[in-house]
Amino acid sequence: MLLPLHSIAPARRILLYPREDGPAAFPSTSEAAAWLVERGVGVAVPTHVHEQRDNPWLELPDEVVPVDLEALPADFDLAVALGGDGTLLRASRWVADLDVPVLGINLGDLGFLSAYGREQIVEALADALAGRLSWEPRQRMQVEVLRRGERFGQAEPKRSPRRRTSTCMRWRGSQLSRPASASARASTICSRP
Repeated sequence: MLLPLHSIAPARRILLYPREDGPAAFPSTSEAAAWLVERGVGVAVPTHVHEQRDNPWLELPDEVVPVDLEALPADFDLAVALGGDGTLLRASRWVADLDVPVLGINLGDLGFLSAYGREQIVEALADALAGRLSWEPRQRMQVEVLRRGERFGQAEPKRSPRRRTSTCMRWRGSQLSRPASASARASTICSRP
């Protein structure tokens, strides 16, 4: 089933969400912040990033404001994840309840979720400001896998060759808008960001 694409209006207020370990993403965060501020866009970064302004790799314009991720305002047009797939998933978790789309800029060598690479930061931001981006909603699940007291980082529910149901794990809860697996042939990969 294809999900409908939604157009994104030209972005005027953007949350920059750099990789958690910070310094590796700080030069790209600095570049993105400066480029956006020069064009009159409101820019925010998580408070823990803003507090590191004295880091020589992080040069934020004075107009960039800190924002508490636990109390995000709903007025962001876009969140930009600067890092890898894990960064994009973490950023998505913070803004999902606000229906804020997330644009991924992959700063590493290998990534599957981000639409743009490190060399395309300006192109990605220009597309965001011009309203040339679209997004498709994705379903979220919170999964915790424990076996004999040990926590696992990922799980892949699969159909057992002897049974018609998934035997890898039992899905608990009814918070999903639709079933996690539409048929016994469907497969879902879950991973810890």
